[in-house]
Amino acid sequence: MLLRNKTFTMIWASLFALTVLLLPTAKAHAYLDPGTGSLIIQLCVGGVLSVAVFLKVFWTRIKSLFTGQAEAADVASDQPIVTTEEND
Repeated sequence: MLLRNKTFTMIWASLFALTVLLLPTAKAHAYLDPGTGSLIIQLCVGGVLSVAVFLKVFWTRIKSLFTGQAEAADVASDQPIVTTEEND
């Protein structure tokens, strides 16, 4: 009985594989290998991360554009640092 089931399964598997191989397929005008998909994913992730870093670095300037307030970081950095030294 077991041999008969294996044979039956092998026949049906072979017929299924043959049917799939002989089905008509649409013409493919391009081939995208896994490396191309990986490149596309890397470009998307890199773009998102670069926008995030840009916003993090220039957030105060972007915020001051919309609020009209002076940039606190730039105003503080434009003033000279005054130190007092005492000579005894």
